[in-house]
Amino acid sequence: MDILGQANGVSRSIAVRGDIDALPIQETRDDVPFPSQVPGVMHACGHDIHASVALGTALALHRQRNRFSGRVRVFFHPAEEAEPVGDAQS
Repeated sequence: MDILGQANGVSRSIAVRGDIDALPIQETRDDVPFPSQVPGVMHACGHDIHASVALGTALALHRQRNRFSGRVRVFFHPAEEAEPVGDAQS
């Protein structure tokens, strides 16, 4: 997703990346209201917050796009821990 700044000025580009994969770990806690719904995988390494921060950043920058020039590319990176790196088939 690209957010295009609408202000005048030097046009620069930056990127914001959020990891969005789960890890091959069995969820062992059943006392939480948010356990994994998929056997054998869980979001155990902080990627939920990575995705949330990337999405929140995208929303905030989209709302402020009239205050900057240039481009912000926001992307959500699946399976970055798989080999080959980032293999979306994993």
